[in-house]
Amino acid sequence: MSTVPSFLARAEANRVFMPMARLELIALLLASSVHAETITVCREGCDHASVNAAIESASDGDIIQLAAEAFAEGMVIDTLGKAVVLRGATDRKGLPVTILDGSYEHGVLLCISGEGPGTRFENLVVRNGSAVTGGGLASVASSPTIVNCRFEANFASSLGGAMWNYFSVPRLVDCVFVGNGSAESAGAVYNGTSAPDIIRCVFRENSATDLGGAIGNFTDSTPRFEDCVFMDNVALEGGGMFNYQSDPELIDCAFIGNSFYGNLGESFGGGMVNEAASPVLENCAFTANYGGEFGGAMANISGSAPILEACTFSNNQTAGLGPSIYNASSVPTLLDCVFEECCQIEPPRSFFDGGGNDLATWCDGCRANIDCRGDAVDAGDLGMLLAAWNSSDQQCDLNGDGLADGQDLGQLFVEWGPCR
Repeated sequence: MSTVPSFLARAEANRVFMPMARLELIALLLASSVHAETITVCREGCDHASVNAAIESASDGDIIQLAAEAFAEGMVIDTLGKAVVLRGATDRKGLPVTILDGSYEHGVLLCISGEGPGTRFENLVVRNGSAVTGGGLASVASSPTIVNCRFEANFASSLGGAMWNYFSVPRLVDCVFVGNGSAESAGAVYNGTSAPDIIRCVFRENSATDLGGAIGNFTDSTPRFEDCVFMDNVALEGGGMFNYQSDPELIDCAFIGNSFYGNLGESFGGGMVNEAASPVLENCAFTANYGGEFGGAMANISGSAPILEACTFSNNQTAGLGPSIYNASSVPTLLDCVFEECCQIEPPRSFFDGGGNDLATWCDGCRANIDCRGDAVDAGDLGMLLAAWNSSDQQCDLNGDGLADGQDLGQLFVEWGPCR
Protein backbone atom coordinates (compact mmCIF):
# COMPACT_ATOMS: atom_id res chain seq x y z
CA MET A 1 0.00 0.00 0.00
CA SER A 2 2.96 2.35 0.52
CA THR A 3 3.64 2.49 -3.23
CA VAL A 4 0.71 4.80 -3.89
CA PRO A 5 1.72 7.62 -1.46
CA SER A 6 5.36 7.40 -2.56
CA PHE A 7 4.30 7.70 -6.18
CA LEU A 8 2.24 10.79 -5.37
CA ALA A 9 5.10 12.24 -3.37
CA ARG A 10 7.48 11.85 -6.32
CA ALA A 11 4.96 13.45 -8.62
CA GLU A 12 4.60 16.43 -6.29
CA ALA A 13 8.36 16.75 -5.85
CA ASN A 14 8.85 16.83 -9.60
CA ARG A 15 5.88 19.20 -10.03
CA VAL A 16 4.07 16.65 -12.22
CA PHE A 17 0.46 17.77 -12.17
CA MET A 18 -2.29 15.40 -13.27
CA PRO A 19 -6.08 15.63 -13.24
CA MET A 20 -7.44 14.14 -10.06
CA ALA A 21 -9.33 11.47 -12.06
CA ARG A 22 -6.07 10.12 -13.47
CA LEU A 23 -4.43 10.04 -10.03
CA GLU A 24 -7.39 8.16 -8.61
CA LEU A 25 -7.21 5.66 -11.50
CA ILE A 26 -3.50 5.07 -10.92
CA ALA A 27 -4.08 4.61 -7.22
CA LEU A 28 -6.84 2.11 -7.94
CA LEU A 29 -4.70 0.10 -10.37
CA LEU A 30 -1.74 0.00 -8.00
CA ALA A 31 -3.93 -0.95 -5.09
CA SER A 32 -5.55 -3.78 -7.06
CA SER A 33 -2.14 -5.13 -8.08
CA VAL A 34 -1.09 -5.17 -4.43
CA HIS A 35 -4.19 -7.13 -3.42
CA ALA A 36 -3.98 -9.66 -6.30
CA GLU A 37 -3.40 -13.18 -5.07
CA THR A 38 -2.46 -16.54 -6.51
CA ILE A 39 -4.92 -19.21 -5.44
CA THR A 40 -3.80 -22.81 -5.89
CA VAL A 41 -6.00 -25.78 -6.78
CA CYS A 42 -5.04 -29.46 -6.57
CA ARG A 43 -6.24 -32.69 -4.98
CA GLU A 44 -4.25 -32.24 -1.76
CA GLY A 45 -2.19 -29.51 -0.12
CA CYS A 46 -3.52 -26.50 -2.05
CA ASP A 47 -5.85 -23.63 -1.19
CA HIS A 48 -8.74 -25.51 -2.79
CA ALA A 49 -9.52 -28.90 -4.28
CA SER A 50 -12.34 -27.52 -6.43
CA VAL A 51 -12.06 -25.05 -9.31
CA ASN A 52 -15.49 -23.61 -8.58
CA ALA A 53 -14.60 -23.12 -4.92
CA ALA A 54 -11.46 -21.25 -5.93
CA ILE A 55 -13.48 -18.96 -8.20
CA GLU A 56 -15.98 -18.23 -5.44
CA SER A 57 -13.17 -17.17 -3.10
CA ALA A 58 -11.32 -15.12 -5.72
CA SER A 59 -11.41 -11.40 -6.38
CA ASP A 60 -10.82 -9.48 -9.61
CA GLY A 61 -7.17 -9.70 -10.64
CA ASP A 62 -6.47 -12.99 -8.83
CA ILE A 63 -4.70 -15.89 -10.52
CA ILE A 64 -6.14 -19.35 -9.99
CA GLN A 65 -3.28 -21.75 -10.58
CA LEU A 66 -4.39 -25.30 -11.40
CA ALA A 67 -2.08 -28.27 -10.93
CA ALA A 68 -1.19 -30.68 -13.75
CA GLU A 69 -4.19 -32.85 -12.94
CA ALA A 70 -7.63 -33.71 -14.31
CA PHE A 71 -10.52 -31.87 -12.69
CA ALA A 72 -14.04 -33.29 -12.98
CA GLU A 73 -16.20 -30.89 -11.00
CA GLY A 74 -19.49 -32.69 -11.54
CA MET A 75 -20.95 -29.38 -12.70
CA VAL A 76 -20.12 -26.55 -15.09
CA ILE A 77 -17.31 -24.15 -14.08
CA ASP A 78 -18.82 -20.65 -13.86
CA THR A 79 -16.48 -17.66 -13.65
CA LEU A 80 -19.25 -15.58 -12.06
CA GLY A 81 -18.31 -12.44 -13.96
CA LYS A 82 -14.96 -12.16 -12.20
CA ALA A 83 -11.81 -10.87 -13.92
CA VAL A 84 -9.69 -13.80 -12.82
CA VAL A 85 -7.06 -15.88 -14.60
CA LEU A 86 -7.75 -19.62 -14.70
CA ARG A 87 -4.26 -20.93 -15.48
CA GLY A 88 -3.22 -24.52 -16.04
CA ALA A 89 0.20 -26.16 -16.20
CA THR A 90 2.23 -26.98 -19.32
CA ASP A 91 4.78 -29.59 -20.29
CA ARG A 92 8.30 -28.87 -21.52
CA LYS A 93 6.95 -28.12 -25.00
CA GLY A 94 4.51 -25.57 -23.63
CA LEU A 95 1.47 -27.77 -24.26
CA PRO A 96 -1.35 -27.70 -21.70
CA VAL A 97 -1.56 -30.65 -19.31
CA THR A 98 -4.23 -29.43 -16.89
CA ILE A 99 -7.56 -31.04 -17.83
CA LEU A 100 -11.09 -29.78 -17.22
CA ASP A 101 -13.35 -32.78 -17.89
CA GLY A 102 -17.12 -32.66 -18.34
CA SER A 103 -17.38 -36.47 -18.26
CA TYR A 104 -20.02 -36.20 -21.05
CA GLU A 105 -22.48 -35.14 -18.34
CA HIS A 106 -22.43 -31.32 -18.53
CA GLY A 107 -20.75 -28.33 -20.14
CA VAL A 108 -17.27 -27.44 -18.95
CA LEU A 109 -16.95 -23.61 -18.83
CA LEU A 110 -19.52 -20.84 -18.56
CA CYS A 111 -19.24 -17.06 -19.09
CA ILE A 112 -22.69 -15.50 -18.84
CA SER A 113 -22.14 -12.66 -16.37
CA GLY A 114 -20.57 -10.01 -18.56
CA GLU A 115 -17.01 -11.33 -18.36
CA GLY A 116 -14.47 -9.11 -20.14
CA PRO A 117 -10.92 -9.65 -21.47
CA GLY A 118 -9.65 -9.80 -17.88
CA THR A 119 -11.33 -13.19 -17.50
CA ARG A 120 -8.65 -15.45 -18.93
CA PHE A 121 -8.34 -19.16 -19.57
CA GLU A 122 -4.75 -20.28 -20.11
CA ASN A 123 -3.04 -23.63 -20.67
CA LEU A 124 -6.13 -25.82 -20.31
CA VAL A 125 -7.42 -28.99 -21.95
CA VAL A 126 -11.20 -28.68 -22.12
CA ARG A 127 -12.67 -32.06 -22.95
CA ASN A 128 -15.72 -34.33 -22.83
CA GLY A 129 -18.18 -31.49 -22.30
CA SER A 130 -21.80 -32.06 -23.26
CA ALA A 131 -24.55 -29.44 -23.49
CA VAL A 132 -27.34 -28.18 -25.71
CA THR A 133 -25.07 -25.30 -26.78
CA GLY A 134 -21.35 -24.94 -26.16
CA GLY A 135 -20.20 -28.26 -24.79
CA GLY A 136 -16.76 -26.88 -23.95
CA LEU A 137 -17.50 -23.21 -23.30
CA ALA A 138 -20.68 -21.12 -23.51
CA SER A 139 -20.29 -17.34 -23.68
CA VAL A 140 -23.23 -14.92 -23.59
CA ALA A 141 -22.64 -11.16 -23.82
CA SER A 142 -19.09 -11.77 -22.61
CA SER A 143 -15.55 -11.34 -23.95
CA PRO A 144 -13.15 -13.73 -22.22
CA THR A 145 -9.56 -14.29 -23.35
CA ILE A 146 -8.52 -17.87 -24.19
CA VAL A 147 -4.84 -18.67 -24.71
CA ASN A 148 -3.06 -21.96 -25.43
CA CYS A 149 -6.11 -24.12 -24.75
CA ARG A 150 -7.11 -27.39 -26.36
CA PHE A 151 -10.79 -28.23 -26.88
CA GLU A 152 -11.32 -31.90 -27.64
CA ALA A 153 -14.22 -34.36 -27.78
CA ASN A 154 -16.85 -31.84 -26.70
CA PHE A 155 -20.42 -32.16 -27.97
CA ALA A 156 -23.54 -30.01 -28.38
CA SER A 157 -26.96 -31.42 -29.10
CA SER A 158 -27.78 -28.16 -30.90
CA LEU A 159 -25.08 -25.55 -31.65
CA GLY A 160 -21.34 -25.20 -31.03
CA GLY A 161 -19.78 -28.49 -30.03
CA ALA A 162 -16.76 -26.89 -28.38
CA MET A 163 -17.79 -23.23 -28.04
CA TRP A 164 -21.00 -21.20 -28.30
CA ASN A 165 -20.67 -17.42 -28.58
CA TYR A 166 -23.82 -15.30 -28.43
CA PHE A 167 -23.48 -11.50 -28.56
CA SER A 168 -19.88 -12.07 -27.45
CA VAL A 169 -16.42 -10.88 -28.45
CA PRO A 170 -13.92 -13.40 -27.08
CA ARG A 171 -10.26 -13.51 -28.09
CA LEU A 172 -8.64 -16.87 -28.85
CA VAL A 173 -4.88 -17.27 -29.35
CA ASP A 174 -2.89 -20.45 -30.06
CA CYS A 175 -5.80 -22.81 -29.40
CA VAL A 176 -6.59 -26.23 -30.87
CA PHE A 177 -10.06 -27.65 -31.56
CA VAL A 178 -10.04 -31.35 -32.40
CA GLY A 179 -12.72 -34.02 -32.52
CA ASN A 180 -15.62 -31.84 -31.37
CA GLY A 181 -19.13 -32.31 -32.74
CA SER A 182 -22.64 -30.94 -33.01
CA ALA A 183 -25.89 -32.73 -33.77
CA GLU A 184 -26.97 -29.61 -35.68
CA SER A 185 -24.50 -26.87 -36.64
CA ALA A 186 -20.99 -25.59 -35.82
CA GLY A 187 -19.03 -28.65 -34.75
CA ALA A 188 -16.32 -26.57 -33.07
CA VAL A 189 -17.35 -22.89 -32.71
CA TYR A 190 -20.74 -21.22 -33.14
CA ASN A 191 -20.91 -17.44 -33.45
CA GLY A 192 -24.31 -15.77 -33.20
CA THR A 193 -24.17 -11.98 -33.59
CA SER A 194 -20.63 -12.24 -32.28
CA ALA A 195 -17.19 -10.96 -33.30
CA PRO A 196 -14.44 -13.12 -31.84
CA ASP A 197 -10.79 -12.51 -32.68
CA ILE A 198 -9.21 -15.90 -33.45
CA ILE A 199 -5.44 -16.04 -33.99
CA ARG A 200 -3.14 -18.99 -34.79
CA CYS A 201 -5.78 -21.60 -34.00
CA VAL A 202 -6.19 -25.08 -35.51
CA PHE A 203 -9.55 -26.74 -36.23
CA ARG A 204 -9.18 -30.42 -37.07
CA GLU A 205 -11.58 -33.35 -37.42
CA ASN A 206 -14.62 -31.52 -36.08
CA SER A 207 -18.07 -32.38 -37.44
CA ALA A 208 -21.65 -31.13 -37.67
CA THR A 209 -24.66 -33.03 -38.92
CA ASP A 210 -25.97 -29.92 -40.67
CA LEU A 211 -23.99 -26.68 -41.19
CA GLY A 212 -20.36 -25.79 -40.49
CA GLY A 213 -18.14 -28.72 -39.56
CA ALA A 214 -15.67 -26.45 -37.76
CA ILE A 215 -17.19 -22.94 -37.70
CA GLY A 216 -20.73 -21.61 -38.00
CA ASN A 217 -21.16 -17.83 -38.27
CA PHE A 218 -24.78 -16.69 -38.10
CA THR A 219 -26.81 -13.47 -38.05
CA ASP A 220 -24.49 -10.48 -38.37
CA SER A 221 -21.40 -12.13 -36.95
CA THR A 222 -18.07 -10.57 -37.91
CA PRO A 223 -15.32 -12.80 -36.57
CA ARG A 224 -11.71 -12.31 -37.56
CA PHE A 225 -9.45 -15.29 -38.25
CA GLU A 226 -5.71 -14.87 -38.69
CA ASP A 227 -3.19 -17.63 -39.44
CA CYS A 228 -5.72 -20.39 -38.72
CA VAL A 229 -5.92 -23.91 -40.18
CA PHE A 230 -9.14 -25.81 -40.95
CA MET A 231 -8.34 -29.45 -41.70
CA ASP A 232 -10.44 -32.60 -42.21
CA ASN A 233 -13.66 -31.15 -40.84
CA VAL A 234 -17.01 -32.43 -42.16
CA ALA A 235 -20.62 -31.21 -42.41
CA LEU A 236 -23.59 -31.46 -44.73
CA GLU A 237 -22.81 -27.91 -45.90
CA GLY A 238 -19.56 -26.06 -45.27
CA GLY A 239 -17.15 -28.66 -43.94
CA GLY A 240 -14.71 -25.99 -42.83
CA MET A 241 -16.99 -22.97 -42.34
CA PHE A 242 -20.60 -21.92 -42.91
CA ASN A 243 -21.49 -18.22 -43.04
CA TYR A 244 -25.09 -17.03 -42.95
CA GLN A 245 -25.76 -13.29 -43.13
CA SER A 246 -22.28 -12.80 -41.69
CA ASP A 247 -19.10 -11.21 -42.96
CA PRO A 248 -16.01 -12.78 -41.39
CA GLU A 249 -12.47 -11.70 -42.22
CA LEU A 250 -9.83 -14.35 -42.89
CA ILE A 251 -6.13 -13.58 -43.27
CA ASP A 252 -3.40 -16.17 -43.99
CA CYS A 253 -5.73 -19.12 -43.35
CA ALA A 254 -5.70 -22.62 -44.87
CA PHE A 255 -8.59 -24.99 -45.66
CA ILE A 256 -7.27 -28.50 -46.20
CA GLY A 257 -9.17 -31.75 -46.78
CA ASN A 258 -12.56 -30.55 -45.53
CA SER A 259 -15.52 -32.47 -46.85
CA PHE A 260 -19.26 -33.18 -46.72
CA TYR A 261 -21.36 -35.45 -44.57
CA GLY A 262 -24.56 -37.16 -45.65
CA ASN A 263 -26.20 -37.63 -49.03
CA LEU A 264 -24.20 -36.55 -52.05
CA GLY A 265 -27.10 -34.76 -53.73
CA GLU A 266 -27.76 -32.56 -50.68
CA SER A 267 -24.23 -31.45 -49.86
CA PHE A 268 -21.99 -28.65 -51.07
CA GLY A 269 -19.09 -26.39 -50.14
CA GLY A 270 -16.40 -28.67 -48.76
CA GLY A 271 -14.26 -25.79 -47.53
CA MET A 272 -16.73 -22.91 -47.07
CA VAL A 273 -20.36 -22.05 -47.76
CA ASN A 274 -21.59 -18.46 -47.90
CA GLU A 275 -25.33 -17.80 -47.81
CA ALA A 276 -26.26 -14.12 -48.08
CA ALA A 277 -22.76 -13.51 -46.72
CA SER A 278 -19.77 -11.49 -47.90
CA PRO A 279 -16.58 -12.59 -46.17
CA VAL A 280 -13.19 -11.08 -47.01
CA LEU A 281 -10.34 -13.52 -47.56
CA GLU A 282 -6.72 -12.47 -47.98
CA ASN A 283 -3.84 -14.82 -48.76
CA CYS A 284 -5.84 -17.94 -47.96
CA ALA A 285 -5.29 -21.42 -49.44
CA PHE A 286 -7.88 -24.07 -50.33
CA THR A 287 -6.36 -27.50 -50.91
CA ALA A 288 -7.91 -30.95 -51.43
CA ASN A 289 -11.38 -30.04 -50.20
CA TYR A 290 -14.35 -32.09 -51.44
CA GLY A 291 -17.74 -30.45 -51.83
CA GLY A 292 -20.11 -33.27 -52.70
CA GLU A 293 -22.56 -31.99 -55.32
CA PHE A 294 -21.48 -28.33 -55.55
CA GLY A 295 -18.34 -26.31 -54.82
CA GLY A 296 -15.35 -28.36 -53.79
CA ALA A 297 -13.64 -25.46 -51.99
CA MET A 298 -16.40 -22.84 -51.77
CA ALA A 299 -20.10 -22.43 -52.53
CA ASN A 300 -21.70 -18.97 -52.71
CA ILE A 301 -25.48 -18.77 -52.71
CA SER A 302 -28.37 -16.34 -52.14
CA GLY A 303 -26.69 -13.07 -53.03
CA SER A 304 -23.29 -13.63 -51.46
CA ALA A 305 -20.43 -11.36 -52.54
CA PRO A 306 -17.16 -12.55 -51.00
CA ILE A 307 -13.90 -10.79 -51.80
CA LEU A 308 -10.88 -13.01 -52.36
CA GLU A 309 -7.41 -11.50 -52.68
CA ALA A 310 -4.19 -13.47 -53.28
CA CYS A 311 -5.90 -16.79 -52.55
CA THR A 312 -4.86 -20.14 -54.04
CA PHE A 313 -6.93 -23.16 -55.05
CA SER A 314 -5.48 -26.59 -55.81
CA ASN A 315 -6.74 -30.16 -56.04
CA ASN A 316 -10.27 -29.37 -54.87
CA GLN A 317 -13.00 -31.68 -56.14
CA THR A 318 -16.73 -32.13 -56.47
CA ALA A 319 -18.93 -34.87 -57.88
CA GLY A 320 -21.02 -32.18 -59.56
CA LEU A 321 -20.33 -28.56 -60.44
CA GLY A 322 -17.56 -26.14 -59.54
CA PRO A 323 -14.49 -28.08 -58.40
CA SER A 324 -13.22 -24.97 -56.59
CA ILE A 325 -16.07 -22.41 -56.54
CA TYR A 326 -19.79 -22.73 -57.22
CA ASN A 327 -21.90 -19.56 -57.51
CA ALA A 328 -25.70 -19.38 -57.43
CA SER A 329 -27.15 -15.85 -57.57
CA SER A 330 -23.79 -14.68 -56.22
CA VAL A 331 -20.81 -12.80 -57.63
CA PRO A 332 -17.49 -13.08 -55.79
CA THR A 333 -14.63 -10.69 -56.52
CA LEU A 334 -11.28 -12.28 -57.34
CA LEU A 335 -8.01 -10.35 -57.20
CA ASP A 336 -4.55 -11.91 -57.72
CA CYS A 337 -5.91 -15.42 -57.10
CA VAL A 338 -4.36 -18.60 -58.48
CA PHE A 339 -6.25 -21.70 -59.63
CA GLU A 340 -3.85 -24.52 -60.44
CA GLU A 341 -6.35 -26.45 -62.55
CA CYS A 342 -8.67 -25.31 -65.35
CA CYS A 343 -12.48 -25.08 -65.28
CA GLN A 344 -12.62 -24.45 -61.54
CA ILE A 345 -15.57 -22.05 -61.30
CA GLU A 346 -19.22 -22.76 -62.09
CA PRO A 347 -20.66 -21.00 -64.03
CA PRO A 348 -17.37 -20.24 -65.81
CA ARG A 349 -17.68 -16.42 -65.72
CA SER A 350 -19.71 -15.93 -62.56
CA PHE A 351 -17.23 -13.63 -60.82
CA PHE A 352 -15.91 -10.10 -60.97
CA ASP A 353 -12.33 -10.08 -62.24
CA GLY A 354 -10.36 -7.63 -60.15
CA GLY A 355 -7.21 -8.36 -62.14
CA GLY A 356 -4.02 -10.36 -61.68
CA ASN A 357 -5.76 -13.73 -61.53
CA ASP A 358 -4.20 -16.94 -62.83
CA LEU A 359 -7.42 -18.60 -63.92
CA ALA A 360 -8.35 -20.70 -66.95
CA THR A 361 -12.12 -20.76 -67.53
CA TRP A 362 -11.71 -23.56 -70.07
CA CYS A 363 -9.36 -26.49 -70.53
CA ASP A 364 -7.05 -26.43 -73.55
CA GLY A 365 -7.39 -30.19 -74.02
CA CYS A 366 -11.14 -29.88 -74.49
CA ARG A 367 -11.74 -26.32 -75.63
CA ALA A 368 -15.28 -26.93 -76.87
CA ASN A 369 -16.44 -28.01 -73.40
CA ILE A 370 -17.66 -24.45 -72.93
CA ASP A 371 -19.67 -25.03 -69.77
CA CYS A 372 -16.84 -27.06 -68.14
CA ARG A 373 -19.28 -29.83 -67.24
CA GLY A 374 -19.12 -33.59 -67.52
CA ASP A 375 -15.76 -33.86 -69.31
CA ALA A 376 -17.68 -33.92 -72.58
CA VAL A 377 -18.80 -31.65 -75.40
CA ASP A 378 -22.56 -31.96 -75.54
CA ALA A 379 -25.89 -30.18 -75.84
CA GLY A 380 -25.08 -27.88 -72.92
CA ASP A 381 -22.08 -26.48 -74.75
CA LEU A 382 -24.09 -26.12 -77.96
CA GLY A 383 -26.74 -24.15 -76.10
CA MET A 384 -24.14 -21.76 -74.65
CA LEU A 385 -22.62 -21.17 -78.09
CA LEU A 386 -25.98 -20.45 -79.73
CA ALA A 387 -26.89 -18.07 -76.89
CA ALA A 388 -23.66 -16.14 -77.53
CA TRP A 389 -23.97 -16.21 -81.34
CA ASN A 390 -22.35 -13.26 -83.16
CA SER A 391 -20.93 -11.90 -79.88
CA SER A 392 -17.34 -11.47 -78.70
CA ASP A 393 -17.90 -13.85 -75.79
CA GLN A 394 -14.44 -15.28 -75.11
CA GLN A 395 -15.78 -18.46 -73.52
CA CYS A 396 -17.65 -19.33 -76.72
CA ASP A 397 -15.10 -17.94 -79.21
CA LEU A 398 -13.39 -21.31 -79.66
CA ASN A 399 -10.95 -20.27 -82.40
CA GLY A 400 -10.08 -16.92 -80.82
CA ASP A 401 -10.98 -14.71 -83.80
CA GLY A 402 -13.11 -12.38 -81.67
CA LEU A 403 -16.52 -13.68 -82.72
CA ALA A 404 -18.71 -16.65 -81.76
CA ASP A 405 -19.95 -17.85 -85.13
CA GLY A 406 -20.16 -20.72 -87.56
CA GLN A 407 -16.46 -21.51 -87.40
CA ASP A 408 -16.74 -22.09 -83.68
CA LEU A 409 -19.84 -24.22 -84.27
CA GLY A 410 -17.82 -26.38 -86.64
CA GLN A 411 -15.05 -26.82 -84.06
CA LEU A 412 -17.64 -27.77 -81.46
CA PHE A 413 -19.01 -30.57 -83.66
CA VAL A 414 -15.48 -31.81 -84.36
CA GLU A 415 -14.88 -32.18 -80.62
CA TRP A 416 -18.38 -33.54 -79.90
CA GLY A 417 -18.44 -36.34 -77.35
CA PRO A 418 -16.15 -37.26 -74.43
CA CYS A 419 -13.11 -35.08 -73.95
CA ARG A 420 -9.98 -36.71 -75.25
